[in-house]
Amino acid sequence: MNRTLPPLLALLLILAPAGAAELTGGPLVGATDHATSRLWARTDGPAEVVFRVRPAADAGAPWRELASRTRDEADHTAVARVEGLAAGTEYAYEVLVDGQQAPGGPWSFRTLPAPGTGRVTLAFGSCVHMARQREQPIFDAVAAAGPSAFVFLGDNSYYDREDVKDPVRMWARVREQRENPGLRRLIGSTPIFAQWDDHDYGPNDSDRTYALKGVARDIFVAYFPNPSAGEGGEGIYTRASIGPVDLFLLDNRWFRDPNRMPNSPDKTLLGARQREWLLDGLAASAAPIKVVATASQFLARYHAFESWQLARDEREAILDAIRDRGVKGVMFVSGDRHLAEVVRWPADRVGYELWDVTSSPLANSSFQRGGDVSNPDRVYIYGAGNNFGWIEVDADARTVRLELRDDKGETLWAAEPEGLFPADTGEAPAPGRRAF
Repeated sequence: MNRTLPPLLALLLILAPAGAAELTGGPLVGATDHATSRLWARTDGPAEVVFRVRPAADAGAPWRELASRTRDEADHTAVARVEGLAAGTEYAYEVLVDGQQAPGGPWSFRTLPAPGTGRVTLAFGSCVHMARQREQPIFDAVAAAGPSAFVFLGDNSYYDREDVKDPVRMWARVREQRENPGLRRLIGSTPIFAQWDDHDYGPNDSDRTYALKGVARDIFVAYFPNPSAGEGGEGIYTRASIGPVDLFLLDNRWFRDPNRMPNSPDKTLLGARQREWLLDGLAASAAPIKVVATASQFLARYHAFESWQLARDEREAILDAIRDRGVKGVMFVSGDRHLAEVVRWPADRVGYELWDVTSSPLANSSFQRGGDVSNPDRVYIYGAGNNFGWIEVDADARTVRLELRDDKGETLWAAEPEGLFPADTGEAPAPGRRAF
C-alpha cells in the first residue's frame, strides 16, 4: 500500500508546531458592561492564548491583542479582560492558540449601554443535564433571540454521586458540558453571567457543610468569568451593571444552613455577610431595575423544598429592608424546579408588586405535575418542556416586559408589570457609573 502523503499535507505537518494545543472549550464572552468584557477559552493542554479584538464595523482597524497562558491548576482555561471599549458597540474577535488561529472564528460580541440607560434584554434559565439531554437545541433558540446577555441560574451542569467525592471527576463533568456544540454557539457571542445551585456545587441539597466546596468554587471561577466571586475567597456572589438593570447574582449554597434545620430568625441561605452585601447594594443602586437572581424560588410560599420557604424569616427580613430603605424596582428570577412558574405578591408588602419568574429546565426532564399543588400567588406555570426566561427593560420608554419562552423560542407567557419601573423623579441617571 502506498502510504506517501500528498505534498501539501506533508508540508503543513512539517510547519505545524509539534504537540500544539487546541481550543476545546469556548470561546466564551464573560462579564461585559459598557466599557469592558472578559473573554474566555479552554485548551487541551498548557498553551499561550491570544485574543485579538477590534470594532466589527472597521475591518481595517488594527487588532488589539491580549495574551493569557492556560494553566494546569485552572484546567487549561484562560481569561483576558478587554478594557476601553465603547458602549453599545459590536466587536469582532479571534482566538490564537500557540500562534495558530482557532477554527470557527471570527466571533463577535456587543457591549452594553451605559449604566442606567438604553434598552436591554436578558435571557435566563437553569438545569442543564448532559446525560439526559446531550443535544441541547434550546441554546440555539436563545442565540436566535439575540439577548443582550444570558444568565445561568444554577445546575449549569450536574455532578453525579461519585463525582462529588473526587475533584478530578468534578473538573471533567464541567468540562464535558462546556464542550457541547449548541452551548458553544451561544456563549461565543453572548455575554454570560452565572451563579450555581446544588448540582454544580456538590451533592443534591448540599449546603455549607460540603467538604469539597473549595474545589467547586475553583471550578466555577475557572469556567465562569463573572465580575467577581464572593468576598475573601468565600462564595461566588457578584453583581453587574447591564444598562438600566443592576443584576445581583446570589450564592445560596456556600453559607447555607442545612435544610433539616427548622426555620428561625437565625436560619440563613445567604449568610450574614452576603445578606448585608445584597441589601447595601440594592439601597445604593442607581439602576431603575434591580434583578435579584436566586437559584431557589424566592417568593414561593406553597412548598418547603428548595425555596426560601425553608428560611422564610430571612426572606421576610430582606423584604422588610427593601421596604424600609425605599428600594424601588426590585424583581426576582429563579430556577431549579424543572418547570417554569411566575409568582406575584401584591403591592402591600413593599409598596409595589413583587415578581418571581422561574425558568427551568434548559435541558433536562420536566416536572409536569407541578401545577397539581395549589398556589394562590401563582400567575402562570408550565411543566411540559424546556424553556427560558426573558426580561426586556427600556430606560427611555420606562417599561419592563417579562416572558417565558419554549425551546423553539415561542412565547409561552408575557406580562408588562405596572409599577415595577420606578416613577420618574426628573433626575438623570449617572452615566459611567460602574457596578464593579
